[in-house]
Amino acid sequence: MTIEPGLPHANAARAGAHDIVSIDVEKTQFGAWEIAKRFNCPDTYDSEFFALAQRLEAELWTADDRFVNSMGPQRPEWVKRLSDFNQ
Repeated sequence: MTIEPGLPHANAARAGAHDIVSIDVEKTQFGAWEIAKRFNCPDTYDSEFFALAQRLEAELWTADDRFVNSMGPQRPEWVKRLSDFNQ
């Protein structure tokens, strides 16, 4: 990929869009169900973001302390609390 001077956001958006398009949605959704079951979540809302971050090998920043707390000691290092951002 060529980075064009003056357009860093546009290039990043194109690169990110390529990553999103290449994700297998069914595997991600199945992963979200497995994560919700593993952490005893009533729905897959937060688990969808967890599964997507896991597949993209990205950090997950969330304000949902209940979701983070449900992971207990099994919480991966890449799952971050938004309240810890400035610390």
